[in-house]
Amino acid sequence: SFDATTSVNNLTVNTMMGRFAMARADVQVIANGLVEEGYLREKFTFTGFKMPEGIVPPWAAGLVPGDFTIDFDVSDFNPAAAAKVVLDNMDLTQQPSLKPEIEQQALQALLPKGSVKIGLLPSTVLASIYNLKAEGAMTAGPMAVPAGQAMVLLKGLDEAMAAMNAAPPEMGMQQMAPMFMLAKGMAKQEADGYLSWKIESTPEGALLINGTDL
Repeated sequence: SFDATTSVNNLTVNTMMGRFAMARADVQVIANGLVEEGYLREKFTFTGFKMPEGIVPPWAAGLVPGDFTIDFDVSDFNPAAAAKVVLDNMDLTQQPSLKPEIEQQALQALLPKGSVKIGLLPSTVLASIYNLKAEGAMTAGPMAVPAGQAMVLLKGLDEAMAAMNAAPPEMGMQQMAPMFMLAKGMAKQEADGYLSWKIESTPEGALLINGTDL
C-alpha cells in the first residue's frame, strides 16, 4: 500500500494565450495492494489559479474559480481474488496467455457485488462570487444499476445568474436562466446562506431532488 502526496508551489505555464498561474497544487494518491478489500483515493487541491489578462471577459471574471478541491475514492472491489484467478489460469506458453472466459472470471472476482462504490469526499469550487460544495457516493459497475446520493450546496447562485445575464446576447448564456430558476425553486434554504440539493438515484431508476421525484 502507499500514500503519496505531491506539492507544487508557484506553478506557471506559458502559452500562446498568455501565462497561466497556480499558487499551489497538491495531489494525493492512496491505494492498498492485492488485498481482499481494495481501496483507491485521489485528491486534487488547487489554490490561487489565475488566467492571463484579456482571456476572460469582464462579465465572466467572477465565474472563474480561483480555488478548488476534487476528492474521490473507490472501494468494494477485490484485487486479491482477481489476481488469484489470473495467476492460477495464466499459461505463458499460449497466445493469448489468458482465455477470454478467464478474463470474465477475473472481472467477476474483482467485483464480487457486480459494482464498486465511488465516493465523492468533501469537494469545493470557490470563485469570487460563489462557493460550491459537494459530497456523496454511488455504486456503479457492469453488472449493477447505478444508484447513490449526493449533497450539493451553493452560495452565490443569484450573483452567478446575474453575471451570465450580463453576457452579450449572441453568446446565448441567457438561455440557461430557466434551468437555474428551476434549480433555485427546488433548493432548500440553509441557515448559513447556502442553497442545498439532496440528490438521490435509486436502483429502480428514480431520481429525487430534495424528496421530489423527477
